[in-house]
Amino acid sequence: ADQAERMLRGPAPASGRAEAVARATAAWEEAYWASLPEWEHQVVTDARPPLYACFNRADLLISDVSSVISDFLASGKPYAVANTSGLAEDVFRKSFPTVVAATVLTPDAAGVPDLLEAVRHPELDELAGERAALALRLLGPAGPPPQERFAA
Repeated sequence: ADQAERMLRGPAPASGRAEAVARATAAWEEAYWASLPEWEHQVVTDARPPLYACFNRADLLISDVSSVISDFLASGKPYAVANTSGLAEDVFRKSFPTVVAATVLTPDAAGVPDLLEAVRHPELDELAGERAALALRLLGPAGPPPQERFAA
């Protein structure tokens, strides 16, 4: 029997199993992050912690043009996109929809100080509205939960 058949013929998971797994996962993530110096830059190269746990822990994202940005948008946090293409900023923004709400970083990283100030002082974050609008356009409304929207 293959895995699908074993799942079909196997017993249903024990009641409360999903909640127990969620609690164990949350405890593992809490212990993992607590074991690291808060000020130290972290590079995650393994399957754990998962990407969304890293997003939850991060203050901002610096990325290239990729689908990771769309996932990060749900956090509402600032992000920057590296423009190493040589394109002018306005052309770069028009070419990649997710860049509309990003700080565009040039190879000299001149925009990093302003980006960090926007993280430290959210009132200076001039792109918060753009991020919210982009998240709504790409991800849909935050509520009600997708299951409720789908059932309607």
